[in-house]
Amino acid sequence: MEFIVAMLSLVTWTVIVWWALLLTRLSEIKVKKLFPHQLNTPEEARELLSLRQHMIARNFSNLTELPVLFYALATISFLLEVDSQFLVALAWGFVATRIAHTLIHTGYNNVLHRFYAYFSGGLILSVWVLSLFAMYIL
Repeated sequence: MEFIVAMLSLVTWTVIVWWALLLTRLSEIKVKKLFPHQLNTPEEARELLSLRQHMIARNFSNLTELPVLFYALATISFLLEVDSQFLVALAWGFVATRIAHTLIHTGYNNVLHRFYAYFSGGLILSVWVLSLFAMYIL
């Protein structure tokens, strides 16, 4: 069950970022009196909308990329009824890295700090994969 709660937490965070993106984008479209056809491509949106809106949009995309592996690993761990506090800690560690990544990316956006958060999340997923492999394949 703990894996499900970690997944639900990251899903909730992703929905929060989606709402931030939606509200920011709609507000800018209204203020700038833009029409939907003016934003047909990401390039057009980048030209017409603020950097802040773009950073939120990019972060939302980030929350649908690497986390796919997290959702797969958490689902596999749940279905296998893995009883490992270490893997549960990895799950929560990954959630924490994604939240940190968002706060850095959409906040002060220090690229090195953002990379550390991203890399830490990838490292956590790698350890998780190797742990499951060792538990069930070796």
